Amino acid sequence: RNRISFLYAENSEYMEDFYKAKHAEVLNKDKLTGTQTNLYAAYETLFALLEKHFLDKDNTEKLQSFLSYFLNKVVFSVVFTEDLKHALYIFQTLNDRGVGLAPTDLLKNLLLMRAGDDKDKIVAKWKEFVASIEKGNKLNQNIKIDRFLRHYIMAKYGKHDLKVTDVFKYLESNQDELNITSKPLDFLKEIKSKAEQYVANYEGVHLSSGESVESLVNMRELRFMSQLLLLMFADKFPKDSFMDFCKRVENLLFAYTVTGKLTKDFESLFCKWTTKIAQIDTVQEYENFIK
Repeated sequence: RNRISFLYAENSEYMEDFYKAKHAEVLNKDKLTGTQTNLYAAYETLFALLEKHFLDKDNTEKLQSFLSYFLNKVVFSVVFTEDLKHALYIFQTLNDRGVGLAPTDLLKNLLLMRAGDDKDKIVAKWKEFVASIEKGNKLNQNIKIDRFLRHYIMAKYGKHDLKVTDVFKYLESNQDELNITSKPLDFLKEIKSKAEQYVANYEGVHLSSGESVESLVNMRELRFMSQLLLLMFADKFPKDSFMDFCKRVENLLFAYTVTGKLTKDFESLFCKWTTKIAQIDTVQEYENFIK
């Protein structure tokens, strides 16, 4: 019988279906999650291996020999922990060898370790956060969670020299400042909200009104990405101010590109502006900033 369960109920249900279903039934399931896709990919790889080396209708000795070896020589270690927090800690420790976990996995793990009674809420909100980024990834494969988090940290805290590979290290080292320790759900709600804004800006849409913004569309067509950093906290701008600002950013990026200015140089400048942008709520404040 199936003994595997997951944090997400839908993945546990899929595993149960997977266990009972025939090959074609699993293959034809629509709209798989990332975990389900990985499960099926692993199944296909194993099935292809067995089919190539051991499945012979005229000779079952190879398969019997393989199964005998597998059942008698392979050892599965089962680890029981006091609670989910300890289980997540062990998960992170065991995977801190060879190819490390992605910042995405590490952040999710960290939030769950700090979740307390909010575990189910964090699991649900994380799913929404990932869905927001995946929507953007369909438009541009460079829109990923770790890159979004890099832009988020750069915009909010002015860390202009932050590398993608150092994103989780920064989050882990500054848990108290980021409220991850005391309010992990609030932190997740904020980055989920900013992720929606981030993707809308790349789509070329004013998020609150749903209107298309020509300047954003132009920047997307030119494959610009740095505007997403500068616009991270421009969501509070009055609508007309936001439209005007997008046009100014488009002109600025075009000028930087023509003059051969390096991305790292203007991203450093953008980081200095974003902390001021985050404080703008009115047309007058916007006009003062532009001056």
